[in-house]
Amino acid sequence: FHVLEVLRTLVDQELLLQVNGIWTWKKQETISKQLTLGTLEILQWSIQQLAKESLYVEKFLQIAVCFGSEFPISMVQRVGDIPSHDTRLVLRLLLQRGIIEPGT
Repeated sequence: FHVLEVLRTLVDQELLLQVNGIWTWKKQETISKQLTLGTLEILQWSIQQLAKESLYVEKFLQIAVCFGSEFPISMVQRVGDIPSHDTRLVLRLLLQRGIIEPGT
């Protein structure tokens, strides 16, 4: 998880770029700073970026975490008074980013 999040963060912040099919670093000193980030900081930054796409991301996660590693989506939606459309958007964003995984 940590390695993927570091790489996603570097790409999102345009520090790791793909030019003509080749991955290149933007600036070495900036990269070394980014690689010192811990998992918590990377996860926090990822959530902040997702919150720009939906106002309900943080609210959804705050409620879901109260249930533990598995949570009932409908209950999170009801407790947070989150509209169905926004719940689907939040789930899609969190799944795509790897912050949550689908249950079995």
